Parts: sequence; structure tokens; C-alpha cells
Amino acid sequence: MFISIRMISNLIISICSLLLLMSVSTSVMSSSDRRALIIGVSKYNYSGAPTLHGVPYDVESATKIALAMGIPKENITYLRDSQATKANILNTLKDFSSKTREGTRAFVYFSGHGSRELDPNSNQCIDGLLPSDGQPITSKEFTDASQRLATSADKVITIVDACHAAGVIESHANTRSMLSTGNLNAKFFSKMSAGDNRCKVTANYSPSRGMLDDFTRVGGLKENFVQITSSKPNELSWDESDKGGIATQALRDCLLGKAKDTDGSGAVSMSEIQQCAQVIMNEKLKASAVEGKYPSTITITGNRNILPVSTRPNTSTFAVSTSQPVKIPATVTVAQVTQPIKPEPIKPEPIKPEPIKPEPIKPEPIKPEPIKPEPIKPEPIKPPQVVTTVKPQATSLLPEASEALSENEVIISPSLASRATLEDIYHQRNPKKIVKVSLNKQQFKIGKDSLQIKIESNRDGFAYLVILGSDAESFYILFPNGHDNQNKVQANKPLLLPRPHWDMQLGGPEGTNHLLVLVTETPRTFEGVDIAPPGSNNPFTYSLNNLKGRKELINFLVGNNDNGFSGNFGATLTSIKEIK
Repeated sequence: MFISIRMISNLIISICSLLLLMSVSTSVMSSSDRRALIIGVSKYNYSGAPTLHGVPYDVESATKIALAMGIPKENITYLRDSQATKANILNTLKDFSSKTREGTRAFVYFSGHGSRELDPNSNQCIDGLLPSDGQPITSKEFTDASQRLATSADKVITIVDACHAAGVIESHANTRSMLSTGNLNAKFFSKMSAGDNRCKVTANYSPSRGMLDDFTRVGGLKENFVQITSSKPNELSWDESDKGGIATQALRDCLLGKAKDTDGSGAVSMSEIQQCAQVIMNEKLKASAVEGKYPSTITITGNRNILPVSTRPNTSTFAVSTSQPVKIPATVTVAQVTQPIKPEPIKPEPIKPEPIKPEPIKPEPIKPEPIKPEPIKPEPIKPPQVVTTVKPQATSLLPEASEALSENEVIISPSLASRATLEDIYHQRNPKKIVKVSLNKQQFKIGKDSLQIKIESNRDGFAYLVILGSDAESFYILFPNGHDNQNKVQANKPLLLPRPHWDMQLGGPEGTNHLLVLVTETPRTFEGVDIAPPGSNNPFTYSLNNLKGRKELINFLVGNNDNGFSGNFGATLTSIKEIK
């Protein structure tokens, strides 16, 4: 068989590329560091503390939640019953935290009694979690033991299914006995004597409010932390003997698929999970004797926009066929320059650009004006009113509207939903990874002014530019594209786009474009998402502004642990105005 030198060189390049991708994949998997600590105290060694029969079910539920968060089984640590003494919990937290590196995502869960005791040293009442040996752990002690976790981890999610509300049971003669009604048991136990009323009034400081304060006190960022508690400080949490904590049950079911995407962004945030879980918990309490007497309200402090479980594509998700002509964005045009391109040597990336034939087009020279637009802080999106229509008439902006919706999908205005999508992605950023963006103009004349962008990052990474056009019809990935996939960024070294061999102009309509710039720790791949990779004929990959398209965009940029890349990235969200 005759093999030309060209074929051999291509074969060698292909083999080297494959080996490189294999090595990248291995390093990426190791960099996707997600860990969980699950603590469950059902049986207490302390005299008088009632057994919580539902806690073993809570441990199972917490495991399902951890797995849904992309945490491998081997990265889940358990402390059960007699193992969960105060000293062992704090020591395990220190060890758990010591294994944290920048970018780690952690999940910490506790189910057991809460307590309120008198501290003999300060003569003050303190709230705490009750370990199996009956020595309460305060919020300060819990956070101090996990200080490295607070300062290093990208995202930390904690769930506490216990209560600290001695005040609501002061009418009961003996606070040492647990309040029970039917199959529900309150998850509270105090060692105070029956006649001692000093700690029966609800404290102003409690773990549900104080843990965020302690997290930031030790150097953590509030954008990286979310604390979920099963009740307010003046309420009780409930254990169902044969199913587990009612809050844990509700959170589990909503995290695993029952929660609705109320803003139509394409993903479910912690705030939307809270709404779902509260409805389920209210129904559970409604069927018991505690209705109207002992309410429970799931509370969330910290970053309510965290996406704990990344969206996964549906089998019918929108796909762009590579064999069909892909729509060129109306908002952006590309021109190639006649001068030869001499790319810098780089390591092969997952995206392979097709050969480009330069056309004799010379863009007009541009003198960038030294304008530094102020960074735009996205305003929180308020969940709009849900329309109950299941099969509305199809429109150009809702091509999916003629399809039946699943139980957890809603109809919403694309203009609102698309902004919510960008904000959902933006809120998953690691604030320690700082990304700055400067534009050459504040306003651009349609079809005349060329767009120039300067990107600066304090960390090495890979740049991705996504724009929602002024027509709000589609999202376009401006960079990397079919003409340029060299998107590696060096720390503190500006990346100027476009490069000399291509140009960008905005093509209308008049209005505002929203630009999201990410610098990711690891490169993204189009494998596993229904978005076609870019090519020379169709340089810009795009995702339709419908529910399926929004899901795919989040999958591509944020993703989950299954697709093997790190979710650790920095981001900036800004806007570009087009005028005639």
C-alpha cells in the first residue's frame, strides 16, 4: 500500500492529537474535584435523647443528592451514630477540608437533633447541632473546622435537617422529651432541666443565620456558599420514622427532577428547588396533626442562584445537523483578510477548524477609542407568572411551543428567559477568577463599526464569548469559531479579538446585545451536547432561544461532572448597543 508523506504526517498529527486529548481528559477528570461529607445521628449515647428512626433514610437520600451533584461514590465520607461524636465530626471536617483545592465543589449534610443549651462559661444560651455524645457543635466551631474548605472551594452547599427552636415548645412541661405527633417527631433535644426556662426563648443567633456570617468571617465568599436549613429559627423540623426528615425528602425529590424551571432559563436553581420543596413539605404537614400549629419553612442563605444539579439534555433536544446549512447570525458578519495566517504553535484542541481560503477583502482600519465601559452587574430576575397553557400557538421565537411540555417545564417570554440563562451561567462563576472585558466603543453603527474586544484574566484558561443578539432569537458563540479556535488565555496577558485574519461587525437590528465572556479552567467540547461544532462555512455555533436551546447552552458552558471537564471558571456579563 502506497502512503504519501502528506498522509503519514496527517496520521502522526492525528495520533499525537489523540494522545494529547487522552492526557487532557485524565487531568480534567482529576481536576473535577467534588466531595461530600454526610453525617447522620439516629441513635444517641446520651441519656434521654430520643432515637430518630428516619435518619438512616436521610443518609440514603443525601447520598442520592450527592451523586446527582456529580460527586463520585469514592469521594463521599460518612459519619453514622456512634462515629458522629463532637470530636470526630470536627476532626473529620478538618481532614475533609484539608483535601480541598481551588475549584473543589463540596456538599456537607447533617441530620439529627438540634439543641439549645446554657454555656456555663459565658452563661449564655447557645444553638448547636447535637452529636451522638450530646456535646453541641456551634456554628462557629463547625465553620472554624472547615476553614480551608471555605477559603479554597469554588462552591459549598450545606443542608442541615435539624431544629434549634426551643421557644416553640415552652408550653411543654419537660423540654427533655421530644414533641411527637403521629408518625412525626421533632428533631430537637435540650439537656436543660424541666424547670429551667433560661434557654426556651428563641435565640437571635442561630446556625441558620450565623453560618454564612462565619463562612465569610474565615475568608469564604458568599457567592461560593449556600446554606439550607429545614426550618426557621423559631420553627421545628420533623422526622418521619419510616421515610426520613420531611425537608430532606422534599429537597431530594426536587433536586432529582420535581423542581420546575420557573424562569425558563434551561436549568433549575437552588431558589427554584426551595419553592418546589416547600410545596411538598406543606402537603406533608397538611396531612398531619401539626398543620397550622407547628409550621416548617425551608430557608436558604448565600448564593440562591447556584445550580446544584446541572441540566442534562433531553432525548428530543434541538440539534444542528452538520450536513445541513447552519444559519449565519444576522447580528454578526465575518470578513477574512488576504494576508497569510501564521498561527502560533499550540496544543491541539478538541475543535479542529476546517481549512480556510482567504478572500481578497480588506477591512477598514480601526482606531480603537480608549473607552472602558463600566462592568454591568446583572439584576436578579424575578420569576414571572407561569402561563398554564400547555400547547400555545407556535411563534418564530418559540419554535418548541407546538410540542408537549414535560411536567417541570413552563412557558415564558424568550426575552426574559434568555437573560435568565445568561445570569444562571454567570452566577456559577468562581469570583476568585477575575475576568475583565473592554470594548473599543460604547455604541456600534449597524453594518459599519467593527467590534473589538480586550479580555483580561488573572488566571490561565480558555476564553468563550457568547452573545444574545438584539433580536433575542438565538445565542451565538462568537469565539472560538470556525476561523479561529486558538482560545487559550494567559494570566494577566490581554487577549485582543478579533485577530488580524478575521473581523466582526454587528448587523442589527437596533437594540442591545448581551455578551457573556467566560475564562474556563479546562476547554469545552461539543461532544455530548446538541450544538454543532463550528466550521469555515458556518463559523459561529448557535443555540436557538427556546427551552431546549437554553438547556444546551448551559450544558456546554457549565455542564456536569459526567462530561469530564472542570466547572471552575471566571465570567463577566456586559452589553453592546447597536444604533443606525
